[in-house]
Amino acid sequence: MSQSSILIWIFSLTVACVFQSTLTSARFVSVEELKADIKSRDIDRIDKSLNEVKRMSYQGQVLPLMLDLWEVKKENHPDLPWDIITSEIVRVEVANVLIQASINGKIDLDRKALHQYVSGLVANRDIAVAARAIGTLAVTDDPRDVPKILAIAKSMRQGIFHTAVITLTNMCNEDAAKAVEDLGVHVTEKELHSFVIETKKTAEAFKKKTGRGKQNRGLPH
Repeated sequence: MSQSSILIWIFSLTVACVFQSTLTSARFVSVEELKADIKSRDIDRIDKSLNEVKRMSYQGQVLPLMLDLWEVKKENHPDLPWDIITSEIVRVEVANVLIQASINGKIDLDRKALHQYVSGLVANRDIAVAARAIGTLAVTDDPRDVPKILAIAKSMRQGIFHTAVITLTNMCNEDAAKAVEDLGVHVTEKELHSFVIETKKTAEAFKKKTGRGKQNRGLPH
């Protein structure tokens, strides 16, 4: 997955979570279509389908399937390739869909297990998995995740620094705001420092325009 693709994914993820009504309508993904995409075993195809699900205004038909995938209810879907479904790259996206649906009031579930799983993947050796996990934490917006994300940003890990910065700037809590200020001091390399400053400005403008900073999306303490 290219760096540019990761950045686009993070931005679209954040917007899709809270402001679905402002987006261009997504392609409707039926249960049958999602199953067909999963059966293809093509990670890119599955990823595209799950991203469409995130943007759908009506998810009532597909959410029960997503919950079965998360809870690994193989007995309900013996025809699906469970080795693919339980792979980290797919499972983190399934968690993301359910977290967003829960925050948007479309499904009633306890997000703690989902959050715990995602949080445990932020330092994954697979950059694509780590990027998706970090981006999902922008959605949960839990201050307790900030130190971990900040440490990842400060490590300047190739392919993941930009994702961590975007996530911190898109979070809506004071700890994240302080972390971004810290990064502005810590990161001295010209191009990366500029990225921190410009991403902060973009996020602030977006929050001001949409009122996103007033949303309370985090988990209960």
